[in-house]
Amino acid sequence: MSALLPYCALLALFAMMLYARHLMTSFWIWIEKRADDD
Repeated sequence: MSALLPYCALLALFAMMLYARHLMTSFWIWIEKRADDD
């Protein structure tokens, strides 16, 4: 079971990176929308 630990950590890191990218994209879209509203 402990042999799978590195893979689980890697998977979690990958998921966090994807989620962070998604958040950044949403944030930028929100910024652009606000800039257009002005």
